[in-house]
Amino acid sequence: NGLALQRASGKRLADDGLNRLWRDMGANDLARWQEDQQGFAYHESGLVLTARDLARFGQIWLEDPDDVIPDAFATDVFTPDARSFARKFGETSLGYRDGWWILKAPDGSEDLLGMGDHGQLLLVSPSTNIVMARLGRDGAPETNVQVALRMQRAAHALSGR
Repeated sequence: NGLALQRASGKRLADDGLNRLWRDMGANDLARWQEDQQGFAYHESGLVLTARDLARFGQIWLEDPDDVIPDAFATDVFTPDARSFARKFGETSLGYRDGWWILKAPDGSEDLLGMGDHGQLLLVSPSTNIVMARLGRDGAPETNVQVALRMQRAAHALSGR
């Protein structure tokens, strides 16, 4: 997704293009991308931001992604038949679509899961109307998927689903 944004904007993600998008979505703080030694941004997991702005990004996906995200892209992410099994983490099978991991809930609904570097997690649960963000650290006793499953259980319990 980061590479697509970079190509569409014609600017490196570390430049002003990212923060223009960030300001448009109402973020409180500037974001930045981690880069390698050649200045290439880690598009898949290197976004550095606050928990509040990470949750704000998730809320946009939940409420009205068309305000910030191209309609075709947002529609594609939320199309269940476009998703497929991607990887098994322990006993948990995850799908993957357009930068989002797809986490099935016990009730059969599907939640979007963003997993970043250093334990960042973003759970977007359309069926519960809840977004949860977590900033973490490397070397934690639980895997990101284990933490995401706890977040998902909490979202479903909070919503009564």
